[in-house]
Amino acid sequence: MLDFPGEIGAVPIVSGTAAKLAFRIVREETAVNVGPSCISMTYESFGDPADPPVLLIMGGNAQMIHWPAGFCSELIARGLHVIRFDNRDAGRSTHFRDAAEPDFLAAYAGDFSSVSYTLADMADDTVGLLDVLGIGSAHLVGQSMGGMIAQAIAIEHPARVRSLTSISSNTGDPTVGQVPAYGDRTEKLRQLRVPTLVMHGAADPSIEGGRATAAAIPDSKLVIFEGMGHNLPRELWSTIAGHIAELVHSAEKPT
Repeated sequence: MLDFPGEIGAVPIVSGTAAKLAFRIVREETAVNVGPSCISMTYESFGDPADPPVLLIMGGNAQMIHWPAGFCSELIARGLHVIRFDNRDAGRSTHFRDAAEPDFLAAYAGDFSSVSYTLADMADDTVGLLDVLGIGSAHLVGQSMGGMIAQAIAIEHPARVRSLTSISSNTGDPTVGQVPAYGDRTEKLRQLRVPTLVMHGAADPSIEGGRATAAAIPDSKLVIFEGMGHNLPRELWSTIAGHIAELVHSAEKPT
């Protein structure tokens, strides 16, 4: 029952300190005319809208349901309002079915002339969704390519980002094993002044990308999980959610 559109219900907390149910209202809705590209984006919101907003950004070729409902419940139980969504060309959001096939070799070499859209366009989509939802700024949590999108938003739209969590992602630096197709963001990441958490699995072949991300962003916190690969294992949902909630609530405190 966890991922049916329009579901209203209660989901038991997987683990954690609170011995209660995470009551959540789950609404699947579609926003239209989102961002400069005027696309449609399907999203779900969980928990109390009065709590700090946390926007979950999934990676390439993955739908929003790859943020498991149980993981979302862990975040809700820690006093967070959770929003997950389908990126363009994923799930129920706009698909660019008539787009020309890009020259991947050229893109990997830094020539984007054949591509229909870039990481910057996906970042603009995400900011556009915040606009539709009436959310001035949010705590961004991105996994894999979603982490790259979150980084791009923090770089190009810093006023929209209360905190940044980058999971299993990278800086785009080819010297740490990243393909340059999305561009090297290292120098721009060094200019960020946003509370940042970087998490990565020790068993993920791209772990150097995580280390490079933490090294680039000033005052960021790096957490490495032994045995974790390029995924979000159920056994770590509570721990990962705890780290995210700690960052969010710390960033929410008046300065």
